[in-house]
Amino acid sequence: MSVPHTHESWALWHDALITPLINNACGEDLKYEDSFKALKSSSSGVGEVDFKALFILGTDLLATKTKDLRVMSYTCLAASSEYGVEGLIASLSVFNSLVNEFTAHIHPLKPRARGSVHTWFLQQQGRLRGIIEQHKQPTAQQWHALNIQVNEYGQSSARQLDEEAGPLADLTQWIEQGCKSNPLVIESPAEAMSSQGTQDIASPAQIEPTQQGAGVVKNIDSDSVFIAQTRVLISYDKEAKRYERMVKMARATRWSGLKLPPNEQGKTRLPAPRTAAFAPIENALMNADHEQGLIKAEALFMEGAMHFNLNLQVLTIELLRKLGLGNLERWLSVQVLALINECAGLLSLTYDDGTPFCSAKSKTVLDEIKESITPQASSAVKAPDEDIQKSAFSLADDAKLHQALQRVDELPQNCAYSKARADLLKARVLMRADNPVLAKPLFLKLIDQVETQQLAAWHRDFAMHVWRYAQQCFVALPEQDDEFKQLAESLTQKMLITNTTSAIGWI
Repeated sequence: MSVPHTHESWALWHDALITPLINNACGEDLKYEDSFKALKSSSSGVGEVDFKALFILGTDLLATKTKDLRVMSYTCLAASSEYGVEGLIASLSVFNSLVNEFTAHIHPLKPRARGSVHTWFLQQQGRLRGIIEQHKQPTAQQWHALNIQVNEYGQSSARQLDEEAGPLADLTQWIEQGCKSNPLVIESPAEAMSSQGTQDIASPAQIEPTQQGAGVVKNIDSDSVFIAQTRVLISYDKEAKRYERMVKMARATRWSGLKLPPNEQGKTRLPAPRTAAFAPIENALMNADHEQGLIKAEALFMEGAMHFNLNLQVLTIELLRKLGLGNLERWLSVQVLALINECAGLLSLTYDDGTPFCSAKSKTVLDEIKESITPQASSAVKAPDEDIQKSAFSLADDAKLHQALQRVDELPQNCAYSKARADLLKARVLMRADNPVLAKPLFLKLIDQVETQQLAAWHRDFAMHVWRYAQQCFVALPEQDDEFKQLAESLTQKMLITNTTSAIGWI
């Protein structure tokens, strides 16, 4: 296994190149800088080229000055020239990650210039193949890992550069032939344990192509190969409709040892997900195509930094519920709550444009999930008829807000306290519908009632929930002024003073 000139491993190199830059995540366009011109001219193929110097220069620019697909394409050529197939796999992985994570802001910004990057790759197919063939023969794992990256480029990255772009057909055909000529050697987990520490030659029964079964791949010698093989296994489970193992394997891969991204007062340098990222999933939900929605949600989860996005997890939980996969729905719900508990501050993080990792609506849903798992925490303030509450939330999730509020009106409201509880549920329904602006007047009314009627003394749990959900509402207001910011802070203080244990758990 090789090591890049600039880092101790390919994994560290990958992370360094996709980490957002300070202040401006994608930096400046260096098109007219001498360093950019040097990269471009060296990649032209005219004259003798120092690919080591080219690799080091490209790495430095991407890690410290710019996120530019032109620079990455030249660095890809240098990596392939220096390290053969391993360099091509690693650099294509970085290229795909950059496209997925910085779609709207990565250089070049003009559509025509982005299309030219794809055209450049089309022109370099024969050159890249020739470079790889001059190096050491790729292993079966490397052929398969390269196939995954080239397919991801053709199916996703290229389409984002140019809507009419096609795949790297020549390179793809050559790689597919390499995969057929070098099938992966796999063994079952039991065989892997029994043969540990030995070098026995595998029998024909042990040697099968990946398409015929999923097993433990031998000789995983780098993080990039590990991730590539994980994607293969997930893809296999998707085709076999083994959704439980698919979902659990993806979470184990992306959440194990997860650390929060660097941030300043909750604001990270990660770019917000592209506008259309959630559209296919939401459309599948609306069209009741829940199976396809789950597949698309899991594919999105494996992209870039989407494993931090809690809105995606809420959508996935909803899809599992719609599919009738109750056990898996509960498992994922518990895992999400555990992740939030372990990664303190995750709920309050935002992307570089201020978009939250977890919207007000998603926070409301997660609160409901938490309460359903620990019902004693909120039994004092639950609606008299839980069916009405569940029905109202379900209608809100289906964008039937008017019907949801009408459902709440069916609750008994024969005294001031019961009316206040109905108002609280209405406010929560509005939050569930991701509409904090409409919920604000109700919360202001409820806060006033808690104060004037001293409900904190007589109905402490109810007062705590009013403050809790009101605080979430005020923080989620699209145009937050100092008044509501201060009010949200004061509600937090009230909760801490009134019931410290519950407040700490919620905050």
